[in-house]
Amino acid sequence: MIALARLLLLACVAPSVLLQERVRAELDLAALDLAFLDHERLMVLSDDALTLYRLAGARLERQARLALPGEPLAARAPAGLLRVVPGENACWAATNRRSGATLLTVDDGRLAAVGGAEAIPPTALPGPAPVEGARFQAGTSVLRVGALQLLRLTEGLAVASNGELLIAGEPEATGRRAGDALAAVGPGLWLASGAEPPSDLDELLVLRGDGARVLVAAAFPVEGRIRALAARRGAAGALVAVATETPRGPRLVVFDLTGIS
Repeated sequence: MIALARLLLLACVAPSVLLQERVRAELDLAALDLAFLDHERLMVLSDDALTLYRLAGARLERQARLALPGEPLAARAPAGLLRVVPGENACWAATNRRSGATLLTVDDGRLAAVGGAEAIPPTALPGPAPVEGARFQAGTSVLRVGALQLLRLTEGLAVASNGELLIAGEPEATGRRAGDALAAVGPGLWLASGAEPPSDLDELLVLRGDGARVLVAAAFPVEGRIRALAARRGAAGALVAVATETPRGPRLVVFDLTGIS
């Protein structure tokens, strides 16, 4: 069944949108968030560490890992947020299992923690962002961003703590919901996990903005529960990373997404 799903990609709303697997790897640490630095380098955030991977053909090579500073914190369910600093080999990282937020850089394949703050600063968040930035509410997986309580945010779209999609901080016009994984592909184009309760099969949604509405352009089944997503737009489509929890442990799959222009 799973092998057939991988070949056929099952029910795609728009047949012109295609998802082709490029790399599949088992992870030793569960991923809380993902971020591409470029088309070859991928950051993977876990409970208390950040790992840098390189895409090498059909392989995923680990280049570096760095433990996150900060005091250990208790949280019912792990959650994390990565925000790449535009134009820099750097990112901000925060989890609900460590205090504060950390600014990390990549230099010649090495990771270094070069700064910190109580929260991820507004300059690293989709604008306009509140001056207090983004931080996890103590003991929970909820992100506090000003008056908003979120599960995930990205450029132009967010998932509220109740699962509703928000456009510019306001509920999507049709009340559309999504899971707690979200990534921007480009202006008005996003990826999200399905809104159904966790099971052995999740759904990768390709979403398009249409004014105050968000439409599902395509939907693909994914084995396991989707925990985090990342996308990097290219000339012919996008590179998509999907981190999942499966019965066999954490997994990372990288796809080529085409037909989205």
